[in-house]
Amino acid sequence: MTKAAPAKRVRSKKADTIEKLNRRALYYVEASKDFRRRIPRMDQLREHLEAWLEKYDRKYVTDPSVGVLYVGVEEKKPFPPEIEVGLSAATAGSGLE
Repeated sequence: MTKAAPAKRVRSKKADTIEKLNRRALYYVEASKDFRRRIPRMDQLREHLEAWLEKYDRKYVTDPSVGVLYVGVEEKKPFPPEIEVGLSAATAGSGLE
């Protein structure tokens, strides 16, 4: 039995899940004006998710040698610091935590 290349292993187990979660997260960010108004850095999260998905569609889907996507530094769209704190505060008591 041969082992899969590291990039292929990572791709097969993680990418589809991360892509679906990022698309769902972007949908919720865009759909909820209330969240965008109440949670600091929500626009930064939207920009980060858009950059990740654009890179996924452009690079990951078309190039099987890409094992992991890193988004943020090069695109100047990092994952917003402390966004989890804002999300936790905004969803406290809502059943979404």
